[in-house]
Amino acid sequence: MPQTAVHWTACAILAFTGAAARAQWQTRAPMPYPAGQAAVARGLDGRFYLFGGWNSNPPTVGNTKRLQIYNPAANSWTTGATVPVFSVGDMAATLPSGRIHLLNNYFKQIYEYDPATNTWSGPVSAPWISYAARIIRTPDDRYFVFGGERPTSLTYEYFPATFTASPRSPVPYSPETTYPTIRYPGVFVGDYGRPLVIGGLANQWEGYGAFDNVARYDPPADAWQEGFAPMPTKRFTFAFARGWDGRCYAIGGSNVYFMQNAPYYDMVEIYDPRTDAWSTGPALPAGRREAAGGIDEQGVIYVFGGSGPPDGQYQTTVFALDTGVPRPAADFDGDGDVDQTDLDGFVLCATGPGAGPPPAGCGRADFDDDGDVDQTDFGAFQRCFSGGRLAEPGCGQ
Repeated sequence: MPQTAVHWTACAILAFTGAAARAQWQTRAPMPYPAGQAAVARGLDGRFYLFGGWNSNPPTVGNTKRLQIYNPAANSWTTGATVPVFSVGDMAATLPSGRIHLLNNYFKQIYEYDPATNTWSGPVSAPWISYAARIIRTPDDRYFVFGGERPTSLTYEYFPATFTASPRSPVPYSPETTYPTIRYPGVFVGDYGRPLVIGGLANQWEGYGAFDNVARYDPPADAWQEGFAPMPTKRFTFAFARGWDGRCYAIGGSNVYFMQNAPYYDMVEIYDPRTDAWSTGPALPAGRREAAGGIDEQGVIYVFGGSGPPDGQYQTTVFALDTGVPRPAADFDGDGDVDQTDLDGFVLCATGPGAGPPPAGCGRADFDDDGDVDQTDFGAFQRCFSGGRLAEPGCGQ
């Protein structure tokens, strides 16, 4: 292994070990309404947007058209404009413009939400959308959909500008061949924009059960790599988030198809793609399945709602875990690496020595907090530059 890689790994392990020793889950302000299987997206404003989700026991189904918005900085909730349609098991993705696309599986339509104006537009027909699939954005602004429920449970590349999608190679570890079902896996982006797909559930009616598999997708080659260390616990419907240290958190979940049914897992298992190894994190305060997850810029992971013991009722709880690793200061676009796009952002912020203050929105470019963006700050940026790899934890902080 190259010396720089050894140095990075050693620093990351030490940083994570210290943070993990201190970290425990905390309870934050509860959601206004219970929700399970809600779609979630973190906006460019740092808020979390939760779309729909079950909020009562089927078949007596409550309102699944609510938009609940969490502000982590204020630890507070608001509600947004009503989702135009019934929304359970959908996908949501934030665009570079700040708008959010909601991919609705029930009516197989796409709606666009604008947080700036709190308004909806659409719909656009999208017959390829599946229930229980996941969407992810890579650092080069490509969007991929993985898993779901047959007959549309294939991999797709989604093109937000045209609201269209093209099929790609399916997740390889489903035992089904005609319709390879992978319900509710976890999805993460690793080095060089290569997504990881972990766990999920096959067609329960054929007795396949939950998965512990880990597979990595290579977008340029449209090819999969397998053979990685399996997740210690087979499961699906777990909340998930990638830490700013590059580690992948699988939180809670279950191994039984029927929604709201036990078991409700409380375990947290953490995958390190660089070492292909799993570790155990602090357990949730209570077991949860069908919860939504995300991470903020300070490195705090949130688990929103879901169903849990004793009887599977949908919850309003919000659990938070501080990983101790915030977003790298040099990561201007928030995709986890420090590359040419971030350099372009830095250049736009440059003032020269003593010529501050930096332009609006350029505070993160002033690494030494001296009120300008100059050669000293550029030196700090250079030391953080990672190219296609995820940035070193805490770099530039």
